[in-house]
Formats: sequence, structure tokens, C-alpha cells
Amino acid sequence: MRSGSRGMDHYHRKPTNRNLPEKISTVVPEAKLYSDLQDAERRLDATIARKKLDLQDALARSSTKSQLVRVFVSNTVTDQPWQGSSQVQDAPFDFENGPAPSWTLRVEGRVVDDANDNAATTTTNNNNNNNNDDNNNDGKEQSQGENQEKSGEEKADKYAGRRMFSSFFTAIIVELLYEDEADIPSEGAIVEWHEPVPGTAAAANASDFDCLEVRRKGDRNVKARIQLQPKEYPTKFRLSPQLASLLAIEEDTKAGVVVALWQYIRFHQLQDRDEKRLIKCDAPLRALFGGREALSFPQIMELLAPHLQQRPPITLEYEVRVDQTGVSLPAEAWDIMVEVPDPARQQLAQVLESWASSQGETADLDEQIALTVESLYASQLKRDFFDQLARDPASFTQRWVQSQARDLQVLLSDRKFSEEEARHSSFYTDELLGNTIQYFLSTGR
Repeated sequence: MRSGSRGMDHYHRKPTNRNLPEKISTVVPEAKLYSDLQDAERRLDATIARKKLDLQDALARSSTKSQLVRVFVSNTVTDQPWQGSSQVQDAPFDFENGPAPSWTLRVEGRVVDDANDNAATTTTNNNNNNNNDDNNNDGKEQSQGENQEKSGEEKADKYAGRRMFSSFFTAIIVELLYEDEADIPSEGAIVEWHEPVPGTAAAANASDFDCLEVRRKGDRNVKARIQLQPKEYPTKFRLSPQLASLLAIEEDTKAGVVVALWQYIRFHQLQDRDEKRLIKCDAPLRALFGGREALSFPQIMELLAPHLQQRPPITLEYEVRVDQTGVSLPAEAWDIMVEVPDPARQQLAQVLESWASSQGETADLDEQIALTVESLYASQLKRDFFDQLARDPASFTQRWVQSQARDLQVLLSDRKFSEEEARHSSFYTDELLGNTIQYFLSTGR
């Protein structure tokens, strides 16, 4: 019965042959169009496969582009002595009962594009002026508030979908440099923001922002050092002086450093002849790796770690001015080049995804074509049968009976019988057919 099981599996197997029989071309001239279509399909499949490999190779490589981010740094003040009326200015300031003077440092930025590059500068200057005019009448403040709200809604629609300022950095640190330690507030002199680690709960709840504000009490000018650590794709490191001198590179990715070191090893033939994973250290490598005479290749990353340092951040120097003259100054701006993932990578990924999603539909169409070809093949056999029967019925019938007799001999195996007996229906009893078919299936013949 095992052979019978294989036979049933074969019977239910889906057809895969999509080529038309050659005899159909002689009967149906249009069949040549199908053959031409198959040739075009093979050429198209080869082209698609080659382009798919090109796309996958492009995605495997780190593809980035540079963008210009303009960083604006400004500050506003509140409840400073010079902001009150002349009568208040002449009176002594009460630090215990009156509102404490304070200031707010703003660090914001955006990508510079061709449209309205001065929008952010204008907005920052307007914010400074509005915050410094605290003694304006209530009606004017309400009117300005309504105008700013409308302007904010228009800008929100205009810049929808753009990247936020914090998305370009992994860390933003603001260090306030007080001249007198007694002036350091209880909140501290250092404000740090770090990008949450992807995949953590903090990352799930975090959101990017366009402006970092630092608010402190005080009525004196304070210098601020702002450090920005840009994102990199992939992350690059600064090499130690020893490693940089050995490889002749100062900054690179981990993969780039390992490749450069491997080229150095191969150039100087430092691999062991018998054990290829063993590296024999020459004098520069011994000095680099603490006097080791030899090391295995898997140890290279661990030994290189102390020689790879994080690249220094971008440092911006700014002075928080609380006097009336300093506050009226416009915001200071810096242009920073940052690396961002190439938008074309997402498009390439979408193309590959759409190609993969369409394979199911293509497979269904191929199955329908194979079933149609199988049906045409069966129809072609029927046509040949009846065509030969029509041309010479007697000879064809005789040949067909002889063919059936040979098949019957195969079924009956070694049993002898007369062909004349086989011509009568009484010869084919149920017992004969049952035993013969069972024997045929069990022997695999």
C-alpha cells in the first residue's frame, strides 16, 4: 500500500509545467504568441531578480545624507528689577516678599530648507519682544495672543510631518557657568537630556521636541555651555592616538576600524600559517595591545574597545543676558551639518515589500496557467485519438486493441491468457480485476 500512497500523492500534486506541447503549435498557430510571451517573461524575471539583488545590496549598505540644522539660542527674562515702573525701580527690591527675578534659556532648531528659512528667526525674535513687554495693557496682550495662536496653527499645518529638533541628537547638555558658587541655584547648574534606549518603557512614552527650555532664578548674567551630540548612522568613534597612527585614520565606525586592522594584518602577513584565526603581533600591535605576543581574531573587538572613544560633542557658547540691552538682542544662531538616513532607503524597502506581497498572486496565476496547459494537453491527446480514428478506423482500432492487450498483460503479470478471450467482457470478472490491481500496486509495477 505504500506504493499506492505515493501514487495518490502524485495524483493530487499540482501541475507545474507551463510549456505548450509542440503538436499544439501545428494545430493552433496562435500558440507561438504564447511562446514569445514566455520568452519575454523569462527576460523580465531575470531583470527583476538582478534589480532585486541591487536593491538588497543598497539597503545593506549604510546610506545617509547630510542636512543643515540651524540652532537658535536665546533667553527671556521675568520680574527683573528694570522691568518694573520707575517708582518700583527707585524703591529697594524685596527678595523675600516680591516675585523673584528669573530668566529662561531656550535652545531650539529646525532643518534649513528653501521655504521660509527666516521663519524661525522671526518667531524667536517675536517671542523675545513679547516676553519682555510685560507691562503692556491686557487688551494688547490678548490681541497678540490670538494672532500668535493663529500663526501657530498655520505653522503646524505647514511643518506637519517634519523631524523635530531633538530627533537629530542623542544628548543635549546645558552647563551654566556661574562665577560665584553661591549663585548656583538649588536646581543645579547642569541640565541633561539623553535619548531613551530604544525598546524600553521610557522610549515608548518619550516624544521628540523642538525647544529645550532651562528656567532659573537670578538677576545676573550667566555664561552657558551647550553641548549637542549628533546622531550618526552608523555611530563613528574617535581612535586613540596609538591606533590612529597605526591605521592612518582618526575617526571611523567599528566595522571600518576592524576592516582597516585586518588589512594591516594581511599586509604584514601576521596570520599563523596553520591556525588562521591566530594573529601574531608585531612591535606596533604589541605596543597597542599591552605586550601580547599573539591573539585570536575574535578577541579583536574586545581589545579595540579601550581605543574607541565617543566623538566630542558640538559645543556652543552663549551668555544669558538679563539686562535690558542684552535681552533686546536677537537670538544667536549656529548652522550644524548632521547625518540622517536617506529617505530613499524607505522607498527601497517599500519596493521590496510590495514585490514580496505580490508573489502570492503571481503563484496563483502560474497555477492557473499550468492547469490550462494541462487541459490543452488532454484536449490535444483526444484530438489526436479521434483524428487517427477518422483517417483509418480499422487499422487504428486494431492498434488500439493491441495496445490495450499489452497493458492488460502488464496488469495480469505472468498469467497466461488468450487474446480472443480478452475480447469478451466475461473475461473481466471482479475477482480478476481486484487481485490484479492489488498485485500491481503492491509490487510497484
